[in-house]
Amino acid sequence: MTDAFSEYVMLLDEIERIPVAARASASLSNEQRAATVGRVVELVRDRVLPQSDREEASLQALLGDDLAAFAGTRGTSGGVAHDAILAPVDELARADPQDGARVQELLYRLHAAIVGHFGEAELILVTAGKEERSPRRGSPPAASGRRATKKSHRDYAGASAWFG
Repeated sequence: MTDAFSEYVMLLDEIERIPVAARASASLSNEQRAATVGRVVELVRDRVLPQSDREEASLQALLGDDLAAFAGTRGTSGGVAHDAILAPVDELARADPQDGARVQELLYRLHAAIVGHFGEAELILVTAGKEERSPRRGSPPAASGRRATKKSHRDYAGASAWFG
């Protein structure tokens, strides 16, 4: 496993602690809740967003001007811009730790944005990989006009393309 991939896996593990923190936040004191929020905000700003930038640069290098087209064929927002992560992390940073319900909501929303963001990038890579391969003979066209393949989700398990 490459160092970059190992770091990515560790980052994903830390990201999965966000909903755990959200569940626990209701029973925390205001001081503990503020400390939790601080750790999550630091994680996102120091590690998640830089990983997002690396990911975007890798996708741009791989797909060039076709990045928006690949995202568009999937019906997504158009790439891997991390604005969807920035809004909830900024709100979380400004949230009053005494408002436990709001902190909990923002932690869940932030987690969903991060997971959605990285998932979208993975799907763009998979889609790009399918487009670069020639279709199998006799495969019926998919609804998008591309040929369907019989790949299982296991075929895509493992290191992402941007880790080599």
